[in-house]
Amino acid sequence: MALSYKPGSVLPLLFAAFVMAAQPLGAALASGSASHGEENVSGHADAGDGHGNAGEEGTQTDHDHAARRLSYDPLPTEGIQPWMLVRDLQLLQDMLVGGEASALEQYRQEILIVGARMKRADRSVWNIQRNLDAAATFLLIGGDPLVAEIALKTTTLTDSDVLPLKVAKAYADKDVKTAIKYFSSFSAADYPPSMRGQFAFAASVVMANIDAAKAENLLNASRRLSAGTLIEETALRRLVQIAGLKKDARQLSHLVRNYNERFPDSPYFGDFVRAFYQSSLLVTEEDFPLIEPLLREVVARLSPDKRLNVVSLIAEKAIGFGRLPLALWAADTGLELVKPDSGVEHQLSLYRAAALLPNRETMNDAKVLLGRISREWLDRDHARLFDAVTELAGRLDFDFENSELAQPRVRMVLPQDAADRQAENEEMKTAMASEIAAESQPILMRRDALFKQLDDLETVELK
Repeated sequence: MALSYKPGSVLPLLFAAFVMAAQPLGAALASGSASHGEENVSGHADAGDGHGNAGEEGTQTDHDHAARRLSYDPLPTEGIQPWMLVRDLQLLQDMLVGGEASALEQYRQEILIVGARMKRADRSVWNIQRNLDAAATFLLIGGDPLVAEIALKTTTLTDSDVLPLKVAKAYADKDVKTAIKYFSSFSAADYPPSMRGQFAFAASVVMANIDAAKAENLLNASRRLSAGTLIEETALRRLVQIAGLKKDARQLSHLVRNYNERFPDSPYFGDFVRAFYQSSLLVTEEDFPLIEPLLREVVARLSPDKRLNVVSLIAEKAIGFGRLPLALWAADTGLELVKPDSGVEHQLSLYRAAALLPNRETMNDAKVLLGRISREWLDRDHARLFDAVTELAGRLDFDFENSELAQPRVRMVLPQDAADRQAENEEMKTAMASEIAAESQPILMRRDALFKQLDDLETVELK
């Protein structure tokens, strides 16, 4: 039965000897999951779905520039038409986000095929605004940039017509300066309804390192403009990361519930789980009860093997971040799944002991648990962690909370002729602090090496 965690007043100096002073996850969280192309996704909507209004054409926007005039002329269907090819890619995205796993590989292959066909298309297709816009969308979802070069060299349309394609090319080319110039005055009215969510998402990526609040607003806009599409799914995952960086447990809970309800079968559910537990490491201990039920719900949806891998990784990282309630929950969850007398069981028991040790009320339970862990079942890095935690446990034998018990130990080094009780107490505190600091030095000298060992532990990637 898992013990409840009750924070206790424990000496921080000694606890720091085994809690990894980990670097913030800011850079890692902001980067997203490159393996799934989070910055290259697409959302779409019909012109009449409430996400766009044809009356916005040619109007003045709050960015002090005339909105691009959109063309709604009848579209050609003969030959290779880029707007049709991109529409088919968007249909595949709908299948993906709906949970059809087979569509993922088909979608990746189709991007290559579409790029090859667009490059072979008759040059006249690039004198149609909708086809230029389709090429822009294609680049934003990871398509071949050569398509843009061909279209821009061939088209005879106005600068206003080619603006989205130029923006997309700067984004695809990672031309940060040009992309910022375009996106700093982003207006959804400049784009067809089917592209607005996509460009809002791209703008959020570009602006993330310049104006975090604006980037967050753009992500929320992209959700509204592309409801139910892959763009909303990806925006939600990024917003989960942002909520973690803000340590906003309530917003995190709201976003996670939204994702669970709207995209339970997404092929990127593993990325969502990773973003969620990384964010859970950043919220305060006081707010952990707000997200614990959601963690349980999300982890429970995984297969037993993946569940064990995930909670093991959460326990490891939570110990490093000093998030002891989270570490204890993860270790307990994993111990319910693990095979008895296995290396994973002993590792999880080690994490559990490390989470219990700094608490005055559970310190003895941690020591008992350490006594049951076999060092032979641990790999080299975990064995070193075990040695450090065991050494720390031995140094926590005296009671910091009970001054009557602690005083006799320190009185031996205090002046016996103290003028009064107050002076004696002050000197006693100073002497105790010096003594503890001296005792802690051997452990503190090993701390940096220990932290590196924790960092080097093999992580489990959830594919």
